Amino acid sequence: MQIDWFTFSAQIINFLILLWLLRKFLYGPLLNVMKSREEKISSRLKEASTKLKEAELKSQKYEKKIIELEKQKSTWLEEAKKEAESFKLELIQEARNEVEKVRDKWMKAVETEKKMFLEELEEQSFQKVMDIVENIVTDLADITLEKQAVNRFISQLKEMKEKDRRRMTKAVDADQLEVATAFPIEEEDREQIDATIRQLLDRKDGCRYKHDPELGFGIEVRSNGWKIGWNMKGYLEELRSEVKTVLGQLEDDT
Repeated sequence: MQIDWFTFSAQIINFLILLWLLRKFLYGPLLNVMKSREEKISSRLKEASTKLKEAELKSQKYEKKIIELEKQKSTWLEEAKKEAESFKLELIQEARNEVEKVRDKWMKAVETEKKMFLEELEEQSFQKVMDIVENIVTDLADITLEKQAVNRFISQLKEMKEKDRRRMTKAVDADQLEVATAFPIEEEDREQIDATIRQLLDRKDGCRYKHDPELGFGIEVRSNGWKIGWNMKGYLEELRSEVKTVLGQLEDDT
């Protein structure tokens, strides 16, 4: 077979021209576009990588803050619980104090009312007893109650034991011997009392007399802090003690 070198050369030239045209107008722009695309993708990947690292740093930072906030939250809750418990105890203590104050106030009021009642009862009882005793003494002995009190006081002095008489003699100051009575005393009674004391203490002078309502209903002789006498107050004190005992039992029952 015979080769047409002209045709063969022309086809090679055409092929080369085609390659140049393809490189010039197709592969070149396509490669440039691909290279540009690759550079953009690489740049975006770097940017994405940078942003990812920044996001991870921020995420770690936020996690630390969340942990710190959780710790702070637990601390605040614990402090709030302690403050609430302390406030609760303070309220309970204040309530108890208020109850104690009300109870003390009520107890004082009860004690005051009881004392006033006993004083009033004592006064009324004293007057009632005095009226009854005076009526009995007057009816039976045809003498006043004051006169009977003086007679009882004189009998008490005369019945004094020897050791008590010596003690009285030693304690009595002759210049300050005083007879106190809760009622006005008649001259006849004073003379009887003076005579009894002169005989008892072997003295010449009489006594000084003093009207002392604080005695209740009684009569006594006294000097230098020493004294002896008779008083109905002792009976009333015994009555008052019995009344207190009864009131105490009533309070226990209620």
